[in-house]
Amino acid sequence: MFCNHIAMSENPLVKLLSYILPSEFNEYFDLTDVKEEERGVEKILHLYLHEKNLQPDGHTELSPNGFYPESCINHFPLNEHRTVLHVCRRR
Repeated sequence: MFCNHIAMSENPLVKLLSYILPSEFNEYFDLTDVKEEERGVEKILHLYLHEKNLQPDGHTELSPNGFYPESCINHFPLNEHRTVLHVCRRR
C-alpha cells in the first residue's frame, strides 16, 4: 500500500508547509484553515495560522487570554493563486 512508509508521527501537511512558509511560522503557528477565493480572474489562497500555546520556561502561571486581531500578510503566489496569510497571535 502507498502509505505504509509514512510514520504515524510525520504529518505530510506539516512537512509541505515547511517548504512554503518561513521556519518561524512552522515552529510557532498551527495551520487552522485553508480557503480558496475567486475574484473575477484572480484566484486567492487564504491560509489561516494561529499561534501555538507555547509557554516560556519558568512561566507556568501564564494562561491563554485569546488572540489579538488578525494580521494579513501577502505571501508569494502558489500555483497561480495570490496567497494571503491570516495570522492570529496570542495575547
